[in-house]
Amino acid sequence: FLSGSIGIATGTSRAEDLLRDADLAMYDAKKRGSGHERFHPEMHASVVERLAIEAELKRAILAKQLDVHYQPIVELESGRIASVEALVRWNHPARGALDPGDFIPIAEQTGAIIALGRFVLDHATRIASRWQREIAGAEDVSVAVNVSLIQLEQGDIAEAVRDVLASSGIKPGTLTLELTETAFGSDARKMAELLQELSDLDVELAVDDFGTGFASLQHLQLFPIDQLKIPRPFVEG
Repeated sequence: FLSGSIGIATGTSRAEDLLRDADLAMYDAKKRGSGHERFHPEMHASVVERLAIEAELKRAILAKQLDVHYQPIVELESGRIASVEALVRWNHPARGALDPGDFIPIAEQTGAIIALGRFVLDHATRIASRWQREIAGAEDVSVAVNVSLIQLEQGDIAEAVRDVLASSGIKPGTLTLELTETAFGSDARKMAELLQELSDLDVELAVDDFGTGFASLQHLQLFPIDQLKIPRPFVEG
């Protein structure tokens, strides 16, 4: 089924400015899934803001201004920390602490997510390896790192994982890669081969927010998935 999106701009501006504004409104209509949107000045400000964050994010990755926080995953029966999840954070020098929702989508749209993902992977495996060596009782603590579809399709992820496993000294079997269900919407055969290659490296594979997107139980037969993370709304009742 095909649908159309229309952007509308009116006023006394130059023709090229009206076309630009109508174009911005059209993309807003696409994003919202609505048939049409009328241009308003905030749309232009939003684009300018997005372009600024895009440029600043690339500089921040190169300058290593990003940080990684670790959220513990606790075994309820014993109370011990069984694993941690690596979460990237950006404390912008001018804008302050930015929510990941403010920059992760931009990183994915621009391809910067590949460099960003590699930074988090390096950081997480080095930190986990140090904890495993230096903290009593942490020998088997694992670390989970989120991986986007763009990293899987374009980022040579298997080679990157192979490198960090060798360089960090992290204990085999204690790195988990968390995928979103969008991974199952791409070339199934190619994705199955890639995930099997990662699994063969003794890496755990988890599906985040299972049941909210493309995945079905059938995918669990097609792909070497080790863990399912069930979204909170499914279990909070």
